[in-house]
Order: sequence, then C-alpha cells, then structure tokens
Amino acid sequence: VEEISTKQLEDHFQGNVFSHIAITRMVLPHMRKRRDGTILFMGSLATGWGGYCTGKMALAAIIKSLRAEVKPFGITVTMCESGCFRIQILSSTNSASERGIVLGG
Repeated sequence: VEEISTKQLEDHFQGNVFSHIAITRMVLPHMRKRRDGTILFMGSLATGWGGYCTGKMALAAIIKSLRAEVKPFGITVTMCESGCFRIQILSSTNSASERGIVLGG
C-alpha cells in the first residue's frame, strides 16, 4: 500500500471496481425484466500487493452484496478467482517484483 501513489490507486479502483459497477447497472434492468441472468466477475486469489489486492477485495465485497440484492429477481452473481501466476504489472514496482509477489487474474 505504501508503494503505490494515490493516483495509481484511484486509477486501479476506477478500472477494476467502479467500471464493473457501471456495466452491472447497465445490464441489471434487462435481467430484472426477464427475471433471469448471470453476472460473472473476475476476482483474484492474490495476496501481498496491497495496491492490486485492495481493489479485488472491494470488488468481492460488492459482489457479495449484489448477489443478495438480485437473488429475488432470479439473477445469479458469481466470481471466478484465478490461480496465481507472474504478470507484467509487477515490473513497475521494483520492491514488489524483488519480493517475487505473484498475482492472480
């Protein structure tokens, strides 16, 4: 968390949290009308890099709440959490990559 700037964290949340909410809000009225649908989010099993993990954890909390909210409408909300693997994002944070942190999807 200390290694990421506020701007980077805001950008991360915009791309990985708020954009998911915006898209979900666009499709929900149609799913409610049909009383059917599935919303799939990509989560992560990653730990150890706060800048990345905070957004994924926020998304997981939103998913949990959304799941309960839309269940009465016949809508399923699920999250796919990928396994861990090395990704390019780590190259921009020397100390994180030096520690060999591995992130999921």
